[in-house]
Amino acid sequence: MTNCAGKIGPALACGNTVVVKPSPIDPLGVAELCRIVDAVLPPGVVNFVNGEGAEIGEALVRSPDVDMISFTGSTAVGRRIKEAAAGRMKRTVLELGGKSANIIFADCDVDRALASAMSVWTFHSGQICIAGTRVLIEEPLYEPFTAIRASRASSSGHSSPPRSGRASSASSRAAARRGRRSPAAAAGLLTSPAGITSSRRSSPTRATT
Repeated sequence: MTNCAGKIGPALACGNTVVVKPSPIDPLGVAELCRIVDAVLPPGVVNFVNGEGAEIGEALVRSPDVDMISFTGSTAVGRRIKEAAAGRMKRTVLELGGKSANIIFADCDVDRALASAMSVWTFHSGQICIAGTRVLIEEPLYEPFTAIRASRASSSGHSSPPRSGRASSASSRAAARRGRRSPAAAAGLLTSPAGITSSRRSSPTRATT
């Protein structure tokens, strides 16, 4: 819902109409936001379309009545959108899969830096595009920081929401990914040798100055 608000707000402010197509996994928050906005605007300014399957999104992307596409999601779908939009030279804004980094310097506020680094598991169960899934740490702080983070991750628990502070998963696929990135697994990562690996389970990386 927050992501959607960030997209439709500027579009409306510039005098455009919008068509909102949420993920079919969790459309209810976006649907309610569109109802709220639609109630105070003229009919047809904010439009909501929902449903399973790629056909709906592809029809919107290819429609001659749509001048610009803003999409947040997987890189694979982003490529398809870019290809479909190329025929009419439509403008696209694509926020796709990737790795967001926490860059932590030796003179930082350690408690605040730890809270930020831990939030990858606790904020929306890690189901958010800006989750800091990589940690780049300046050399003098590397050993103590990773030791404390590993300890906190292993003691945060993952048996129930009140203990772990984590919400439920949006889908079975998200739950499976979350299981692979449990606090216990994270603790093992944090004590492994430094360096970036080719897998999604990258170790914290030293930054020397």
